[in-house]
Order: sequence, then C-alpha cells, then structure tokens
Amino acid sequence: MIESPAALAGLIAILALINYALGRLVARAHARRSANGRTDPRRLLLPFGGAAVAMLGAFALSGQSREILSGGWFVMQLTNVGLSVADLLGTPASQRVDSADGQIRDSPPSSYRRVAARLVGAAVIAVSVGAIFRSTAFLAGAGWLLATAVGFFRRARQTSQMATRAV
Repeated sequence: MIESPAALAGLIAILALINYALGRLVARAHARRSANGRTDPRRLLLPFGGAAVAMLGAFALSGQSREILSGGWFVMQLTNVGLSVADLLGTPASQRVDSADGQIRDSPPSSYRRVAARLVGAAVIAVSVGAIFRSTAFLAGAGWLLATAVGFFRRARQTSQMATRAV
C-alpha cells in the first residue's frame, strides 16, 4: 500500500476527478443512444463525498484502518476507472448498424443490473488479488465494490417496482 498519507489522498482525489470526467463522457454517450438516457449531472458528484472521507482517513487513520478505508477506496476507484473506460469504448460498438438485429433499448432496471453484475465480477478479481497477495486494501476494495453492487441491485428493483406501479 502507499505509505504516504498525502500521496494516497492525492491519488484518491485524482481518481475521483478522472471517474467524474469519464462518468460525464459515458453519460453523454448513453444520452446520444437513447431518448430517455439523460443522467442528472449531480449524481456524478456523489462519489466525491466518499472520496473526501477516504482522503481524510488517509491522514487521520494509521495502519490497517487506513488500509481498509483509504486503500480500499483507492482500489474501488481504480476499478471504476477501468469499468468506465470499458463503458466508454463499448457504447460506440453497440451503436453500429451490425451490432444487433432490430433495435435494442435497455430499460433502467436492466442497466442497473448489468452494472451491478460487472461490479461483482470486479470484486471477485479484487478478492482474488487480496487473498493471493495478502492485501487488506484489495480485500477492502472488494467489499466497497460489493456494497456498490448491492446498491445497484436495489436500485434496479426500485425502478422496476416504480415502472410496474405506473402501468
């Protein structure tokens, strides 16, 4: 793990900014793809709250506590950069004429479930790395990724229930 609290906090801040920028690009690409694909820009700011707590934890905590909070958050943010880049590169591919027979339009619940499934897959990799290299940061990062996945599964269920009530 990164021993310097300032370096760890700085890297968390940089990753938060990169994730925000990638999130804006992905949201813009998805909005071009569907009529109702607009994302509230304020939603993209939500992770900055967690990043701020992790940055403070880098300075206020020490040892394993810092590794769990700040190191785990760092691993999660780094994983999200990779997932966002994959989304960004995958969106144009799904817009190609030969990408599907007919028209495919994802419902919001389906999109949330797909994001949750990808986060679970990333958590499996993080847990594996954590177990192999005995890294508390990767194990904690897997926990953060799983918690985020649970949130997306819940959001999928909520939007699905809202859609059935509206019908």
